Amino acid sequence: MILNVQNFINAVIWPSDNLDNYWDGRILCDVEAKLSIGLSMSVTGAIVSILRQTTIILNIDNVTLSPTSRQRMFKIAFEGTVCVLVPTIMMAVHYVVQSERYWILPVTGCTAAFDNNWVTAILMFTPPMLLCIPGSVYCIIVIWRIVKQKKEIASAIAFPGASSASRARFTRLSNLALVLFWLYLPLALYNFLQSCFPGRYHPFSWSFIHPPDWKDSIYKISGAPAITLDRWVQIGVGYMCFTFFGPGTETIEACKSWVKRVRLGLQEMIPSGVRRES
Repeated sequence: MILNVQNFINAVIWPSDNLDNYWDGRILCDVEAKLSIGLSMSVTGAIVSILRQTTIILNIDNVTLSPTSRQRMFKIAFEGTVCVLVPTIMMAVHYVVQSERYWILPVTGCTAAFDNNWVTAILMFTPPMLLCIPGSVYCIIVIWRIVKQKKEIASAIAFPGASSASRARFTRLSNLALVLFWLYLPLALYNFLQSCFPGRYHPFSWSFIHPPDWKDSIYKISGAPAITLDRWVQIGVGYMCFTFFGPGTETIEACKSWVKRVRLGLQEMIPSGVRRES
């Protein structure tokens, strides 16, 4: 949601190819460039975490109604690492290979800048690829258990106290994670292999990447594609999330509740005399 809000704002601020006539994006693009790196990694971490938890729930040979304290701590540590710690570190170390403050592209707007060297490949493109390795294992296990144990899975997800809505949410969430993983895996693999191509490299040099006038190095790239591949992926993921969860009963009820609250709030703002006359 945050990434797509950024995409909407950027498209409004930089709607055409003639970037020289538009704002240079100071402060806003500094924040957006870092967030795009951290949130993209967080999405991958969240998908892998969901797949991992799904494999545990579908392990009908070792069903645990109440996880031990050690299992809970490991779950918190794993999810905190891949969803928070690693993305935060990547946002911080991005400065090491940040050749310019940021780039501005038509419609796409604020974009994180990278220098083409081997350090960039290690710091920026290797972590998502490494995280996809356990993600691939979890994904294969989930698919295997769903195919081989359909009847047993129905009882496995019917854990005590769970309503039909909870089970439906679990099913939708698991299916969404599987679909997203097969979307993010090729993207991570593509970025990693592209970054490893030797012809793209030049030797790492801190003085070259961070010259004295670095803080003023803002590039407006007018000839770039209107919307880059990663932004299309973010837009597509937004539609997929709505497809899986938007039509759900709990979502519809939540929307009705919000409309009711807004209506009550508007009524309270109208003076009582005006309400009686109307």
